[in-house]
Amino acid sequence: MRQKISEIVESSYHKDYFDDRIFINHPWRKKDVVMSDIMDVYPESSFCFLNEKSLRERIGFINENFLPDNPNWVLAYAIKSNSKNRILEILNQEWVNHFDCASINEIWKTLNNNHESKILFNHPIKTRWSIKKSNELWVDHYTVQTEDEVKKILETLWDKKDVELALRFKTLNENAWVNLSEKFWNIHSEILKIIKFVKKNSSYNLWFSIHTGSQNEDSSVFSSSIKELWDLLHWVKKVSTINLWWWIPVDYKDERKNMQTYFDVINNAVKNVFSDKKFKNTKFITELWRFVIADSVDLMIPILSV
Repeated sequence: MRQKISEIVESSYHKDYFDDRIFINHPWRKKDVVMSDIMDVYPESSFCFLNEKSLRERIGFINENFLPDNPNWVLAYAIKSNSKNRILEILNQEWVNHFDCASINEIWKTLNNNHESKILFNHPIKTRWSIKKSNELWVDHYTVQTEDEVKKILETLWDKKDVELALRFKTLNENAWVNLSEKFWNIHSEILKIIKFVKKNSSYNLWFSIHTGSQNEDSSVFSSSIKELWDLLHWVKKVSTINLWWWIPVDYKDERKNMQTYFDVINNAVKNVFSDKKFKNTKFITELWRFVIADSVDLMIPILSV
């Protein structure tokens, strides 16, 4: 067994940096035993364990509990949370085909794994080169939060018609572990100015994006942000897609959180606010990537000195 582990680690250790398909996976032995054997052979190497069962179960939980009565929803995965090829392969096998990318390299990697993936280029500040290059890679979705960024996209993609702009706006998230209120700074008055500018200067499709802060433990924020969004939608005749971005907290301790509570709040808010026929075909995206991956991968890093 020791020799077999050595061969697996050796094959992974010498592969190219971008070729990361190999994980240490010994389902018939306890993880701590395998980990001890690996550290004996390679005491200075880092390595990962992938719990495929947990990853698939998390996706299944979302499939069953997020907007169960609404067929127009999708789960998007942020590449920055973990971009290993095996994880992307599993996500594709579980019918996850929307991916949040923040760079051209992430877009390349995603499309290399599945060329039919829907790319959400969600970084709010992009260079003209990255906008042009991404569009050459069939990317047509761009998140923005300033009028200047909208102008940059219009100028770069002046000859393109099928472009989607996702306008993201500020929500209160003081109860989040990481308060991102200052990062997502667009208030209603600013968003309305951008909406009017886009409608006047292009035929682009408008999306909306809600951000509730990282690890937000106040479930009322999810429902209140939906009501805030409702006030903005009166200015748009048709909304094809709304990115809800829910950053439901993941407990990194041993305690189990009642995830169903958060889904119940979100589902009820969506059902009550978007009951109008106008939203019958509106697609709802959720990006629960931390919830998906948090307990599915263990990264082992040796401490060489204290």
